Amino acid sequence: KLTLGVEWVPVGKTKTLVGTFEGNNHYIKGVYVNSDTKFCGIFGNTNTIKNLTVKNSYIKGGTCSGTVVGAVRSGTIENCHNINSTIELYDECRGVGGVAGQVKGVIKNCTNIGGRVVGKKDANGNTQTGGVVGTLVAGRAQDCYNTGNVTGEGNYVGGVIGGVNPSSTVQDCYNTGNVTGEGNYVGGVAGDAGTSSTVQDCYNTGNVTGKGNW
Repeated sequence: KLTLGVEWVPVGKTKTLVGTFEGNNHYIKGVYVNSDTKFCGIFGNTNTIKNLTVKNSYIKGGTCSGTVVGAVRSGTIENCHNINSTIELYDECRGVGGVAGQVKGVIKNCTNIGGRVVGKKDANGNTQTGGVVGTLVAGRAQDCYNTGNVTGEGNYVGGVIGGVNPSSTVQDCYNTGNVTGEGNYVGGVAGDAGTSSTVQDCYNTGNVTGKGNW
């Protein structure tokens, strides 16, 4: 894996990239990011991203980091994938996913295949680490899956999504990777699902290990 070199600066790092980025099913590989700041990935903050794959890359960032995007503010992230890339957080940070750190909107047909996701924990003990998405803030995750290993030091660790906020939906998603959580709320699909949220037609076949409660 790449762990040094010329560092990539995320697009939309300080200001949200408004509109739609169409990747046309191309892939980006060999990306290197190493920054303790928020919103690390190919993109920092965006609305809609479609048809893009990140391969064989190394990204280490602060709160809300993912291989494709740190945070989706609205819109849809669709048909986006991470293949064999490592994404991890710095200490005292939260919100990391194999594809996206945080999603407000819709994420569908997105996968983490063989990628490694490593979450730390913030001052409150939360990590919000997921194979595909760290935190689903509000919206829907559909037809997403993870085959990579997911590890989180704090609370809310899931094979697909670390934390599902209230009134959100997770549908037709699955995990086959190993999930390990050092804190509370650890699950094969989702670490935690909030009030009035729905998890439907999902499954897990990976090994799930939790050292805390729930």
